[in-house]
Amino acid sequence: SPEEVKSVETAIQHELQQETMGGSTSKSVYIQAFPKILILHLKRFEYDKASGSGIKISKAIQFREHLRFERRFVEEGSRASPPDYRLVAVLNHLGEQLHRGHYNAAIRQKDHEWFMFDDVVSRRMDLSEVLSQSLTAYLLIYADVSSDHDGPSKVKIGPE
Repeated sequence: SPEEVKSVETAIQHELQQETMGGSTSKSVYIQAFPKILILHLKRFEYDKASGSGIKISKAIQFREHLRFERRFVEEGSRASPPDYRLVAVLNHLGEQLHRGHYNAAIRQKDHEWFMFDDVVSRRMDLSEVLSQSLTAYLLIYADVSSDHDGPSKVKIGPE
């Protein structure tokens, strides 16, 4: 993860920026359509040649409750409009090793209530505590709430 990447927004900008391939050739990546559920996987491990195993990347990546892509990242001519995404879950990895550690999840219930699920224990938590998990978050799940202001509680997962 490049040094300038310190947030989800800067990571997206880094991934979607125009890349020079050599000479006068360049490559650009654009978004054609947006999903209702957006899952962002934060790279938390990398291969270490010296040890021959995965090592934890302990870098804070800031994220917000709301996420919206800039229009410049949408493919020209596409009718897709960047939706308003709202954070609905954060999955965390605690520990320093790839094959060991502990997992927990902060999940939004209803509109504004957050709960931490950690093995058999669950507890309420504030949004500020959710957003402070910048060192341990490895999956961020956002739901499109552009046209559904009742929020992600109406999102169905599984067969119809």
